[in-house]
Amino acid sequence: DAEPSSGINVASISASLSGGGSVTSSGYDPGTGLVTLELTGLDEGSNTITLNVSDVAGNGPTTEALNFNVDTMPPVIDDLSWSIPEGDWIGVDNATLTVTVTDSGIGVDLSSAVVGDSGTGTVGILAYDSVTHVLSIPLSDLGEGEHTITLDIDDAVGNHAVQQSVTFGVDLTDPVIDETTWAGPWAHEPGHWTNNASPTITVNAYDPGFGVLPPTGSGIDASTASATLTLNGGSILLPGTVNYASGVITVALSGLADGEYGLEVEIDDNVGHSATPKSVVFHVDVTGPAFANPYPANQYETNNRGLAPHIDITDAGGAGVDPDSIAWTMTRQSVPVVGTLTPPWDGLTSTFTADADLASDGYYDLAVSANDLVGNPSSYPPATWFFLLDTTKPELDSVVLDLYRRIPDVAGGVIYTPLKKPEIRVDFHDPALGSGFNGAVCDTPGTFDVYVYADADMTVPVDGTLDRDATPSNNSAPWGGKWVPTPNLPDGDYFVKVVITDDAGNIRNPE
Repeated sequence: DAEPSSGINVASISASLSGGGSVTSSGYDPGTGLVTLELTGLDEGSNTITLNVSDVAGNGPTTEALNFNVDTMPPVIDDLSWSIPEGDWIGVDNATLTVTVTDSGIGVDLSSAVVGDSGTGTVGILAYDSVTHVLSIPLSDLGEGEHTITLDIDDAVGNHAVQQSVTFGVDLTDPVIDETTWAGPWAHEPGHWTNNASPTITVNAYDPGFGVLPPTGSGIDASTASATLTLNGGSILLPGTVNYASGVITVALSGLADGEYGLEVEIDDNVGHSATPKSVVFHVDVTGPAFANPYPANQYETNNRGLAPHIDITDAGGAGVDPDSIAWTMTRQSVPVVGTLTPPWDGLTSTFTADADLASDGYYDLAVSANDLVGNPSSYPPATWFFLLDTTKPELDSVVLDLYRRIPDVAGGVIYTPLKKPEIRVDFHDPALGSGFNGAVCDTPGTFDVYVYADADMTVPVDGTLDRDATPSNNSAPWGGKWVPTPNLPDGDYFVKVVITDDAGNIRNPE
């Protein structure tokens, strides 16, 4: 109370609050002039207190009001707003982690923030945007593996927020495709040969550090598995599917043609790191061996009892012929001929040799089969390969002059003719199952010749012309022709010789 003063009337001191709560006076100190008020039950936020004081002389009351704010609420860290979600993985060693921090009162005190990291790394200078309420936490030099980031922060009056945390992983290593684990339905090596036109091919893939405790890898992203295919060096559309499960990339292909294939696979981990692509070369061979150049030719006619059939067996573009699979049969009227086969000594030709010379004339059926090295079977077309063994000589039926007289009592049955140009008719045939004279399939077609000599030693030939009949159309048909001398023959003895050869090469003894 200003001098001259009657002093403060302590009993006059009163105070009131604008909002809820209560106020009581706990005294007045004349020495300091301080009025002490005790406030309880204040409202959160803005409050106004009004003080009334009179002096002893009754002057007053003097009134003063004070506006102030009450903030007892701590900041709130939004645990659902972490920019790296709980349990997620990142693929870099530096990142800015953000989180929303709000305060309903005076505001956040950035200088009070404390960030912890359970892993290795560096926390940079924090920043807070009071408009968006986003707190930014720069992180660098993060080590692989699990990181738990904790955040503590106060508001400007010291209210402490409930600590929040987020755990995420750091994966800095590329996934791996293990090219030593390629697998498929390989039936022959080297070269990964298969006779499966729809093979399923697998290879293992993994993300280092995944599946261990604590994990340092994010794991494989199955959706990124992919594959490309080439055929004989040229790219083709992938005829199949690619998937990843349980550590294995599986490529299921279908409808592949014969040829050399190159398969390349790729895959990423869950943070986008790509494995080094790996490839495998394999071969598809679904075609059996091929046969060519059979000897003898089908329906061949021969008099060779030691005939040894042979045939070329190839597997062009394939895995190759399996020499141990080659099988031959030679049968005569369904009775097998015992023999020995020779594998292709030149990688091409296989031969069958009877253990003994063939004993019986007639037709012999041949059959041969072989597999390639991946198991594809193949046979020479059945019932299309046979030969005729004919070792029987043709038979002369008659030698007839167009006009003659036989003198029976003359030794040798000499024939007389009054003609100076007699026609000599020759007829003959090949006994049953013979090769005949139709010249169908043989080394040299059957033929015959008529020779006439003017001396018994047959050293002086007579010129003449042989007019053969039309060539027979089948093996059993007879044959013949006419011989006529070119000059007029003088009187005397003449000697006729007939030589006949059938298609198999059998020659009748001249007579």
